[in-house]
Amino acid sequence: MTRWRFFSFLLSSLLILMPVTTSYADEPAIDYPDWLSKVALAAHQLDYQGVMVFQHNERMQISHIAHRQAHGNEITRVDALSGPARAWLNTDGKVLALNPDKHQVSHAPRLHHMFFPEILPDHADNLLQVYTLRPIGHKMIANRDAVGVAFMPRDAYRYGYLLWVDSATNLLLRLTKLDSRQQPAAQFTFTQIDIGTAPGNESLHAGFDHHPIAEAVHETTLQTPWHAIHVPPGYHEISASTLDLPDNQRHVTHLVYSDGLSTVSLFIEELHQPDALQKSGLFGQNMMNLYTRPLDNAQITALGEVPPATLMMMADSISRSEN
Repeated sequence: MTRWRFFSFLLSSLLILMPVTTSYADEPAIDYPDWLSKVALAAHQLDYQGVMVFQHNERMQISHIAHRQAHGNEITRVDALSGPARAWLNTDGKVLALNPDKHQVSHAPRLHHMFFPEILPDHADNLLQVYTLRPIGHKMIANRDAVGVAFMPRDAYRYGYLLWVDSATNLLLRLTKLDSRQQPAAQFTFTQIDIGTAPGNESLHAGFDHHPIAEAVHETTLQTPWHAIHVPPGYHEISASTLDLPDNQRHVTHLVYSDGLSTVSLFIEELHQPDALQKSGLFGQNMMNLYTRPLDNAQITALGEVPPATLMMMADSISRSEN
């Protein structure tokens, strides 16, 4: 797997609908810190299953999502209903991927937004520091009344979002990503949802227990000397790991920064051949941007659905501490 094929895989992995809303002029004011906490918890504490559609431009993916929580343990299963047959199983943050055609189960990275509606962080009230929140009314989503809130960025380092939340249970039903013009650019939405019930463990594990686990791109959590010195307000490092690529035993350090909604991945690949380093470059496709630059004997790549200025600030400030 070449470097660009690898990042193309990550790009595709990271990669409709605006019905009329009801009036909200007489709605009571929302206590946003309390509301955000409830929305963040609902995705983890409720049992639910349903059909979710992800749409980005002309690309559409349909998935079945089932989530079960029992005795403090969480398990989420995602089955692709469109495209090649695939399934993912997230057990307390450890993700396995099932390829039925190859009769193969492998470890998989826990990509941000992979397991919608598990979107908001534990301390979701921190979003108030970098986004302005305002109500946008009610609408019916998957035959349930949903309340909408717009998250508008306070600076130029992130894009906006529209969140639609079930008014009865606080479960996130739809997330719409806005582009730099504040126009809808991508969307996750439930088209059918059953809240309060979920399949049993046997059904959730079906297909995963009959194959040995193969190593694809293996991710190992670590303490790394690599860090971004300068990051925009609100962004924090949420994970650091190494990606071991089995094709030629290359190791890539993977840092993930997030403000709670927007996410940036930074990849540091140390190369032993100087002529393998590439010049600085900025690439964009719709909302997804990629910025790469050399640093000594390392190639730095920043990837995310954020403005280019965000990627450049982080990647240009990558530094390695010497212990």
